[in-house]
Amino acid sequence: MTTLEIRGEDPSEYLRIEVQRWQYPNNQDFWDGNWLVTQIDARLGSFSGRVPAMIRATDLHSFYEQLSALYAALEGDARLETIEGWITLELHGDGLGHIAIRGSLVDNPGIGNQLSFSFNSDQTFMADLLASLSEVVAAFPVRGK
Repeated sequence: MTTLEIRGEDPSEYLRIEVQRWQYPNNQDFWDGNWLVTQIDARLGSFSGRVPAMIRATDLHSFYEQLSALYAALEGDARLETIEGWITLELHGDGLGHIAIRGSLVDNPGIGNQLSFSFNSDQTFMADLLASLSEVVAAFPVRGK
């Protein structure tokens, strides 16, 4: 189990994604075999909540690649988008170390409630996030083709 944490400039603000396990541990095909069971915790401004969510390993691998490039340049974007819409997250670097974060969190895709959010952070949190995300992609490699 690994936790990804995105922190804001305000230390009380965060978004955490706890990657718990494979949804179908014995399934090796691309479509069913890449689902992960996660828990998303958020404290954003006056809002806080917890959402159990299904995220695909492919989504996290793509986010890792984009985040690696953003961390190297401190400029550009990194996006996490899930196929079912549980979470959307965009990090934008301005080249000076400031990271603008915006996104949405849904408690039941398609029919549930949605929290849209934005907050600011900086490059100091990114090394820990990238290290945690590296652990996740190593522990949960993309299955199938």
